[in-house]
Formats: sequence, structure tokens, C-alpha cells
Amino acid sequence: MVVAIAVGRSGVDTLLVASQVVLSIVLPFITFPLLYCTASKAIMSVRKSRADVINASTTLTAVELPAAQESKEEHDERTERTPADVEGAEEEMVDYSNNKFTIAVGAAIWLVVVAANVYVIVELARGDGQA
Repeated sequence: MVVAIAVGRSGVDTLLVASQVVLSIVLPFITFPLLYCTASKAIMSVRKSRADVINASTTLTAVELPAAQESKEEHDERTERTPADVEGAEEEMVDYSNNKFTIAVGAAIWLVVVAANVYVIVELARGDGQA
């Protein structure tokens, strides 16, 4: 608002262009860690116990719940789990990392942005394109 009042429309235009240039230059530094982390199976894997998988498979929707309430309670009584059972349950790893195609598309977009930034910085340094 200060720029708009002090300099007018041309100042706002210049400020918007400058902010877009800064965002474009910063973008690769922000997106590289995101691409790296989401591509890593070690980072994007979650340990899930078998007890969680079994409980998740017996989850009912709100529509099914009233009809199945009694049978679910009877089932829970028959298959009551102690803390020792849950601790001893096998664990499986669920992988949420990106697949190879998604990684390739993300890397290609990242390379295009980096190449465009390098091109603009080199052209700016050379002084070409200015009238």
C-alpha cells in the first residue's frame, strides 16, 4: 500500500515483477527437498501393526453401524485383545513414496525451472535484451 501511494501504478507493477522474480529464484530451493523426501522410501514409509490392519478392516460406515452394532460387539467379545497381543502383533511397512513416473515428472519440472532461472540470470548479467 505504501508503494501504491508513494509511486503509483508503475511502482506496484515493478514490485509485482520483483516479487515474482524472487519467488522464481527461490522455488528450486524449496521444491528440491520436497521432491527428495517424497521419493525416499525410508522417509515415506510408516510402520503399521497387524492389529491396526485387522481393526481397520472391521470399520463400519454410519449406515452399516446400527444394523451391525450387536454382531460387532459379539465379535469384539469373542476376539478380545490384550496389550500383549497387540505388542506381539507383526508389523508391516506401508510405503507412501512417489512412484518413478511422478518422480520423473517432478524432476523434469524442477529442471525446467532451474534452467529458466539460469538463463534469465545469465542474460541479465550480459545486459542483453535491454533497449
